Amino acid sequence: MKLDGRTFEGVVLECGKTSGDAETITFKNGRFHSSACERYGYGDGPYKASARRKKGSPSRPRPSPAVRQAPLEGPDSRPAGSTAR
Repeated sequence: MKLDGRTFEGVVLECGKTSGDAETITFKNGRFHSSACERYGYGDGPYKASARRKKGSPSRPRPSPAVRQAPLEGPDSRPAGSTAR
């Protein structure tokens, strides 16, 4: 999704509250602006966006080899020749 030139409007809510402050997020000319942040002295700033990687991509995080997975349970998980249930 291309962000530049897009504007998103919504409401900023505090956790547990049902009403809040209006918010407009704007992406324009490679810069990001949040109207809700203005009161805190923040202006716009550069942003960088990239497409999501496909599942199985080489840069996808892999589990650590130190993490052991739970053993499988069921008839196909018994050692060959085992008849134990």
